[in-house]
Amino acid sequence: MPNPHPTAADLHLAEARFAAEAVPAAFHTGRYRMRYVTWGGGPTVVLVHGLCDQPLSFAMLMAELVDRGFRCVCYDLANGKDDDAKLGTYTH
Repeated sequence: MPNPHPTAADLHLAEARFAAEAVPAAFHTGRYRMRYVTWGGGPTVVLVHGLCDQPLSFAMLMAELVDRGFRCVCYDLANGKDDDAKLGTYTH
């Protein structure tokens, strides 16, 4: 069972593994290019983050899931800069 109180060293290890093992990819949705990462193999778990997060935010969770035989997929939010997203067209 993993340590219920992870340390900064555990975080750094998970981040290093994420950088080395996670595979970045992208596909065009018809409206913009969606970037995402995949890590691991086996049954797929899709991680959906909030507005201020990014795939790296889940590094520790994904490392644990990958070690247990899962494939993790996490997308990145559109930024409107280099992904063709037209974020300025959205209004209330």
